[in-house]
Amino acid sequence: GNPARGGRLAGAAPMGGCPLCASRDGLRPDAPGEEPVVEVAAEAALARYSAQRKGEDPWALPPDRRLTILMFGMTGVGKSSLGNLIAGQTVFGASDATCSVTNLDSVMRHEAGDRSVVLLDTIGLGDTELDHDQVVASIRDQALSAPQGVDMLLIVMRFGRVTDDTLARLVFVVDYLWGSSCLPNVYFVMTGASRFVGEKEQGLEWIAKQVDLNWRFKHIYDISGGDPERFIFVDNPDPLSREPNIEERKVASRAAIMEALAKHARAAVPAFTTQAMRAAQELARAEVEELEARRRQVREIEDEREAEAASAAGAKSDAAGDARATEGPDRTAEKPAPAPAPRTAQKKPGRPGDGAGAAKIDRRSIGRTIAELCELRAEALEKRGEAEKKLRQRLEELKADPVFLQHVAATVDQATSRFSEDCRSAEERERGDADAAAGASAASAGAAATAAGKPSRGIKLKKSAVLACKSLLDSLKKTAVLASHRVDGADPPASTAVRKLAGRQARPARQPA
Repeated sequence: GNPARGGRLAGAAPMGGCPLCASRDGLRPDAPGEEPVVEVAAEAALARYSAQRKGEDPWALPPDRRLTILMFGMTGVGKSSLGNLIAGQTVFGASDATCSVTNLDSVMRHEAGDRSVVLLDTIGLGDTELDHDQVVASIRDQALSAPQGVDMLLIVMRFGRVTDDTLARLVFVVDYLWGSSCLPNVYFVMTGASRFVGEKEQGLEWIAKQVDLNWRFKHIYDISGGDPERFIFVDNPDPLSREPNIEERKVASRAAIMEALAKHARAAVPAFTTQAMRAAQELARAEVEELEARRRQVREIEDEREAEAASAAGAKSDAAGDARATEGPDRTAEKPAPAPAPRTAQKKPGRPGDGAGAAKIDRRSIGRTIAELCELRAEALEKRGEAEKKLRQRLEELKADPVFLQHVAATVDQATSRFSEDCRSAEERERGDADAAAGASAASAGAAATAAGKPSRGIKLKKSAVLACKSLLDSLKKTAVLASHRVDGADPPASTAVRKLAGRQARPARQPA
């Protein structure tokens, strides 16, 4: 298909569909003298299921498991293109394809049709001029888009372009807004890295050299925990650029990113949640718990359905063996084949008799079981859809909830206050004022311990990056009500961000004519 119209990328596995349930449409009752329709339907479904699995992308994500991915990066680094690469089609940045994307002002959200992946594109935090209101809106929308957390944080950067402004934004978002608990979930995606796509050893060598030669790269390498496996190289050329081998390069890039997603150890690395996400989850606890129960029900039916499919495939294999056993030697061969070994000793418990007829009976039973499971699945999906609708409605209410908005604004205020104090400390340290820097660091550590339960790591950058941090702070202060302005621990007045966000959601009632 045409990528500009949401067509699927070559090599991308389709997301969605139920090969075992698709054949349920149009089933009719068995007629005398006919093979049971449900058995025929099950046979067709199993054939499609087998064919789909044989051609399956080796890094395809399991359906209904919702790997939630948040993409962050400066404007123009290729976040939308990366999202389209993961989705396998154009869903971000296409005016005629946005029906599958939910716009929450500062976060674009796309969920795959088979619910294998949820993509969140932050469109506010990457702006060149970032103010306090934008930060509050972004943190709010992240929480409402993924109240149960984010599995992977993809920090998107242009290959070979780690600037002071990039570092300053990264320090503020990772160290202060999200906090150190997000670090196990962080991956770095280098876009425009054509020379290293599919060349893992060369990529690892390049990373090692950059760590030694480039102090800016060394900083982001430390954020990754010193793990080169958390760097992903992709090449996402513009389809209109007329560069050579565009489709082949995209397919190779998608394989690289999907491999990293599939290998992410979700069992060992829990989803990361911000304070705002936890607040949204608490305020929507009843709806969240109901949805989780419905999702578990669907997964249990899916697991049972797959087990029945495997049993049916085994029964079909047994039937083929039974048929060969009853046919005797191949009469077309020049020499008669040896007689097959008797199958009496191999008889499976619970199967009445031997031969193709017995296997056929077993397959008919399995076919009916699959059909029943498909029906149960349809009912469970309907209930899950109702639970999802309830949660969406509750989260929509939270967009204008003053308690929730005040909580989000206070979280941003605290992060900005700690960032301000650490910027001052780093600036004084650069000037060689050791005493003043030590005092500022102690104050910053105390504020961080109070706000987050642990001391801040501080800003450990060189002078040019420190100046970039200070410039970012000046932008953030334009509309900020800092936590340092509080008196005797009292809550500050509602910030400009809270008033704007609440006012944006509220609509005055129309007066009767």
